Amino acid sequence: GIRTGATSALAARYLARPDSRVIACFGAGVQAAFQLRCLATVFAVERVLVVGRSRDRAERFCQTMARELRLPVTLAETPGKAVSQADLVTCATTAPMPVFAGTDLRPGTHVDAVGAFRPATREVDTETVARARVVVDTYAGAWEEAGDILIPIKEGAISRSAVAAELAELVTGAKPGRQGRDEITLFKSVGSALEDAAAARLAYDEARAAGAGVEVDLG
Repeated sequence: GIRTGATSALAARYLARPDSRVIACFGAGVQAAFQLRCLATVFAVERVLVVGRSRDRAERFCQTMARELRLPVTLAETPGKAVSQADLVTCATTAPMPVFAGTDLRPGTHVDAVGAFRPATREVDTETVARARVVVDTYAGAWEEAGDILIPIKEGAISRSAVAAELAELVTGAKPGRQGRDEITLFKSVGSALEDAAAARLAYDEARAAGAGVEVDLG
């Protein structure tokens, strides 16, 4: 939902190029929609290229998001063509295997992957992880669930030290975000309780401001 999309958008604020305009979106479901909505609040998006398993569903998704975002949202011819044109690549699928080839990424691209959350599944391939500066939502979650990272480590392609930071370190300034215009960056998220707490606090504050809801004394 929105908390995952908002987390990706927050990470992209630190990791993507500020002038990012084209998004390649893998997935055509509820989470993909939230990814696009949230990213569009941070970047002046000009067009979106969509890749989905079901052509009919993906076409409906394109029509809906084009109306909502008021910009061109179209089906990509191939995953490779989508990625090679994108400044931002967002992956919100249930695919157990990589959805694009890391060799198709051009310098300066930011990738966020939120769909896979099991050690044996992944949306991005080893090439992508090896080429990118990797940031995770939390170290603990990544080491337990992020197959996108755990599989390349198991293959010997990268070490644990390849994970440069967790999101909180970027937000607090403990570690830097993007370090160069041509740097490829990857944000891997499996979700954390902190994101749920932040979403709950926002809902609470909005409800109080609107005078909605009923306060219950739990004491």
